[in-house]
Amino acid sequence: MKANATVSVRRNAVQNKKARTTGKVRTKKHTGSPLSQASADLPEQQIALDSIVPNDFNPRRNFSEQSLRELADNMTRVGLIHAVTLRPRSDGQEGYSLVCGERRFRAARLAGWETIRLRSAR
Repeated sequence: MKANATVSVRRNAVQNKKARTTGKVRTKKHTGSPLSQASADLPEQQIALDSIVPNDFNPRRNFSEQSLRELADNMTRVGLIHAVTLRPRSDGQEGYSLVCGERRFRAARLAGWETIRLRSAR
């Protein structure tokens, strides 16, 4: 074990012992990306697929029909794990524009879903 790893293990053991004796619970810091933390704080709701339009600025242009079908089958079996992220359309029309999750959006359409879970980026 390297010296830095040993120091880290000892530090964690000391902090855990302090938490047990003082009653203070030690919490881990968020180690994910700032974007995932920000999206975790947004409210979730269901929205009709018909009110969503794909984002014209999505760098992905080609969507394999086979991979979308596999994702649709998986979403039907397991459900939607990560909600799509939307924002109000910038052209002033009713509805929402996709920020994240165009593959999930397309797979939900293939699966015959009428609504999808979203996080709103307002």
